[in-house]
Amino acid sequence: MSSLITARTLMSIAVHNGLSIHHADIAQAFVQAKLDRSIFCSFPKGVDVSAKLIDHLQSKHPNSRIGIRLLKSLYGLKNAPLYWSIMLNEHLCGLGFERSKSDTCLYVHRNEESGKWCAIAVFVDDLLVTGTDTDKISELREYLSTTFQGNGAWEENINSFLGMNIFYDQVNGILKMDIASKIDDLFKNHPEISSVHGINAPHLACFDKLDLDEPSSLSSVEQYIKDNFSVLAGTFIYLTITCRPDLTTIVNKACKGMHDPQYRHIAYMLAAIKYVKNHRTLGLCYERDRGGISNVVATLAERYEELKNLQNAPVVAFSDASHLGLQKDKMRSVSGSAIYCHDHLIEWSAKCRQLLQVLQWKVNSLLHPLLLTKPFGIHLMECYRFLYGLEKPLAVPILIDNLACLRVSNHPNSSTKTRHVRLREFRICDYREEGKVRPYWLPGKLNVADHFSKILGKVDFEINVKRMGMSGA
Repeated sequence: MSSLITARTLMSIAVHNGLSIHHADIAQAFVQAKLDRSIFCSFPKGVDVSAKLIDHLQSKHPNSRIGIRLLKSLYGLKNAPLYWSIMLNEHLCGLGFERSKSDTCLYVHRNEESGKWCAIAVFVDDLLVTGTDTDKISELREYLSTTFQGNGAWEENINSFLGMNIFYDQVNGILKMDIASKIDDLFKNHPEISSVHGINAPHLACFDKLDLDEPSSLSSVEQYIKDNFSVLAGTFIYLTITCRPDLTTIVNKACKGMHDPQYRHIAYMLAAIKYVKNHRTLGLCYERDRGGISNVVATLAERYEELKNLQNAPVVAFSDASHLGLQKDKMRSVSGSAIYCHDHLIEWSAKCRQLLQVLQWKVNSLLHPLLLTKPFGIHLMECYRFLYGLEKPLAVPILIDNLACLRVSNHPNSSTKTRHVRLREFRICDYREEGKVRPYWLPGKLNVADHFSKILGKVDFEINVKRMGMSGA
């Protein structure tokens, strides 16, 4: 299954270039895959077999069980997803698509003569298709309809994807996505929480006292949240990974108590519930002429000489780390990051670190978790730079508001103060030397990653929601 980061990246590129976005759905995908071994099973319920035939077979094989041999894969088989993946990969590679090494469910085809391209992000049996090569897209559509059985769907203009509602105006270059239906289902399935009043930012007054003694009793709503914590947490995790980055920090803190929720985790979850009640249809919005972070990028390019070309960078990353956490959470720092493609937010992260605030510059040195391995954006820039309209790869600018971190990233040293830090945490230095990334400083007030490293007050929260390019009520 492809990453949602891949899907948002392709949608951002499509909006920026005014390309169509198609959604293909292959019906009954798993049952069309061939098996690579003999698999037998008992007769399924509802299968009518002559009793005389069964008695005849049983008499010939008295020590055996009577069953059937599968000719194709079935839903429920442990290897069914693998068989389908192998089959789909063979078909797409046979059409001339290249499988990405960074995301193995991303397939890209480029016509070397015309320079036109087509990209596919595969999500099991759902395909997100876009590109400049309309002939290849038409060939793909015809191939899917003739190769796979069933009434598969092909949307010329995407309107839904993986539970998200999507509105795309290709002419005006506006794409909006929300998850309002899932939020409606949340309150429908849990009427006990529907009585809470809504708020405009996920911040409660009790947050300032969470390190003190907990209350002796819980309200009825709080007790319900505690009893159904894992179910509610699962719903909110889905919201955060699709198109609700505004919920990431509060949900991240709440989910620290997934298996044993304490009062602070319940309070965080209650704040998230109150917030989404007032903001059902809020979601990401990608605009061709102007993205959520465009004002920040323009301001930085105007103020600082080293950032004068920032507006020309197709991918821009922000990173931040919080100060001390709660004593009850072992005072761990939270590392937050946000990555934009063409001024559209495509990736975000809020992760609790093992290091304390006294080592904050080291926490910032980690930057984004993907930088410890092979960042998806960097891989696309290296292998598929034509997706961004580039002649050669460009270093991804990473903006940090911590000068100590910036010095370590750009001028690494080894001493008694740093040798105990794991080597992989300074992988960022290798990428910088190879010209794949370039860390820069920016003022803390302009760092949108601040939203993902700490819980903000109402004013700062609303500012960053706009910077993330979110719209709706």
